[in-house]
Amino acid sequence: MVPLESADTCVLNTYTCESVSQCSEYFRVAQQYYCSSPSTTSFILYSLGFILIIATLILVLSLVISNYMFENLHKITDSVHINPKFLYFIIIPLINSLGDITNYHNGLKISSELVLGQLIGSNLIICGLIIGLICVIKPVSVRNDKSVLVDLAWLLTVFVIFNWILQDGKITRFENCVMAGVYIAHLVYLFGTNKQADEELIPLNIDEELEDLERQDEINSTAIPFWLELSHFIVHWINQAINIVIPLGQPTSLLYYFTITGVLMYLKFPYAATVAVSALVLLLILGLKLKYDLPFLMNAIGIVNSALIVSNISVVLLRIVKNYGLILKISDYLLGFLVFSIMNSINDIVTNVSLSIKYNSLIGLNACLGTPLLLILIGIGYNALLIGGTLTFTLHQNLMITARGLIALIGCLMVLVPLSSWKFTRAIGFVALGFWFCISILNCVLED
Repeated sequence: MVPLESADTCVLNTYTCESVSQCSEYFRVAQQYYCSSPSTTSFILYSLGFILIIATLILVLSLVISNYMFENLHKITDSVHINPKFLYFIIIPLINSLGDITNYHNGLKISSELVLGQLIGSNLIICGLIIGLICVIKPVSVRNDKSVLVDLAWLLTVFVIFNWILQDGKITRFENCVMAGVYIAHLVYLFGTNKQADEELIPLNIDEELEDLERQDEINSTAIPFWLELSHFIVHWINQAINIVIPLGQPTSLLYYFTITGVLMYLKFPYAATVAVSALVLLLILGLKLKYDLPFLMNAIGIVNSALIVSNISVVLLRIVKNYGLILKISDYLLGFLVFSIMNSINDIVTNVSLSIKYNSLIGLNACLGTPLLLILIGIGYNALLIGGTLTFTLHQNLMITARGLIALIGCLMVLVPLSSWKFTRAIGFVALGFWFCISILNCVLED
């Protein structure tokens, strides 16, 4: 991962592009780096710039998904009285992985290896790091909801199927149909079961809650560091900017106007049509004094706007990470496994661990079990069907080792949880963290 000193690297390799001009445009930043006599100083400066931009985009992406898309979806599910398990197993994983799925769709057109590295890396982080952290921070009992073993069995089945699909170095249309069919079967299972809401299943532990309150009092009594105040200030104003085009429930009349206008401009409607429609909406607002009449519609508009913003940010993020990977001179697989999967899993880590700490550990655990199914069966299965044809990739040794390591990890969880009196204990958490750490190190060691 050191900058190359040879001037010959100014001519970029076009193995991922349809033409030299397309490759030159897509990798413009990397080309500028190599054509400017790269040195250690320029490598550090470029790296800092890339990391800052990637971190900013990830922050915006996380805010859009967590604060706006999830909030609007949650309001809609409440209004139509959808079963809470649908929220935990489908909605939360969908919100956490929407950026990943969008990246997969764009990435599969460029490099299947990058997407597979990102997919395997994300699943390893979810099953190893996040589940491990949840167990270590707040161990969860499933004595009253042993169906979690069935959920683990679903996850194990999907990992086994995916491992079988990867064996020949290609993913055919039939195999994509199999993955899509498995996800439909999983949805049928979810809607067919009568699982109760998680809050009702787990009794409240008074001692644990008192400890949490005492810990919170200690946190509130301490002085807030400057960096925390600064980050709060930045996040607040980013939220304010995003709120211009993404409404939440019960908006003001003026927000109706700005939202509808913003949607039309974002979808690149002709300016004349945008002005005409916006003027008509403004007249209706002023004439009818519309204020709180259409919260459901506004939530739907908020979801659409969020999806559009996530899609565009994901395209830019993919391009930036690919340029950075070319500068680092690492393979597409390792680029996806290390850089992309870690960046895109930040939202999973924050959301699932926060849900476990603030509400119920089982909620965060269920979200962890639902996300890998979504990433594999929808992210690869449905996206590959939309793109069409057969996906081919280089069958890296570390890819298969990681895929089989995930099977071993879920198998261990299915054995250890019943042996631990139906609890995800701290010991199980450390086992999961150990799996994640060892397999990640092994991937770096096996990289050519």
